[in-house]
Amino acid sequence: MGGARPKPVRRLVYLSTPHVDQLAQAAGDAILGPVKAARHTEWGMYEFALNGPDDLLVRIGWPSRLLPAPGMDAFSR
Repeated sequence: MGGARPKPVRRLVYLSTPHVDQLAQAAGDAILGPVKAARHTEWGMYEFALNGPDDLLVRIGWPSRLLPAPGMDAFSR
């Protein structure tokens, strides 16, 4: 019995943190996609993605609406 092999399921981990920019800077060129930085998504998150071990997708982000205003840190609100 032949047939098509099932597609492998990609595993995902989502890390939620207000320190997205600092982590993106540390990740540098390991960030997936053409822009090697965090970005605002159409679903309201500020995030970036990395390819972890064993093809694990690691997304790191924070809701765009909860980001601190420029010049403020995440805990000074």
